[in-house]
Amino acid sequence: MFSKSVKENPAASGFVLDFDGTLSEIVLDAAEVSPVTGASEVLTELAGKYGLVALVSGRRAEFLAGLVDAEGVRYIGVYGAEEFVGGRLVHPPEADRWRGTASRLARDAEALITTEGLTGCEVEYKELAVSLHFRAAPEYGGLLVDWAKTVAPRRNFEANLGRMVVELRPVGVSKAETLRRLVAQSGVRYLLAAGDDHADVEALLAAKDILGQSAITVGVASSEEPSGLREASDLVVSSPAEVVAVLGEF
Repeated sequence: MFSKSVKENPAASGFVLDFDGTLSEIVLDAAEVSPVTGASEVLTELAGKYGLVALVSGRRAEFLAGLVDAEGVRYIGVYGAEEFVGGRLVHPPEADRWRGTASRLARDAEALITTEGLTGCEVEYKELAVSLHFRAAPEYGGLLVDWAKTVAPRRNFEANLGRMVVELRPVGVSKAETLRRLVAQSGVRYLLAAGDDHADVEALLAAKDILGQSAITVGVASSEEPSGLREASDLVVSSPAEVVAVLGEF
């Protein structure tokens, strides 16, 4: 029934999708990521038919646009804090304040890693947010998470756990809020949302909260899947390739 409604109402239908772990495999070196076979092609086809096709990621939006060359797709990065539009980044009015806070947090995190000897941990400064990666040193994950949860709230940022990463981002910036904004802006009445991580669970739940049975949620299972992913998902698949296959049905 959902598939039929989407196909019969293309202008009023949309797709909001995570990237890492959903349209790409998780890799040890985050810079080496790439979309799985067929992802760019199916996104291009969807964007040519439907009212909304958006990638919402913790990645930088410009980096995302370079990875997935799909005309008509919206590239939204840093959980919604930026969008790559017409060859340039678009930020909200609060961006200057966020930028300064993120810079200080990144410096403090680098100092922590150096002082404590957390070999294998990495700081990724995203201009408006900071990611602390510990995939190469999972034994230090707890220490980084505890530090982030102590420090971030003092600066009006939040610390959120991801897959072998802790994300420090401005309060109120989230995939769930971004999904709500996209639905309101686009006016879509039918939506497919897909993701695999902690932040995605909130977005999947938001899709259901907004559109009820007119939203279909797809969760990507993994050995690192967050609590609540299956409960938030109408359909659970085992790989990004399966996500592409599901999208191909539309």
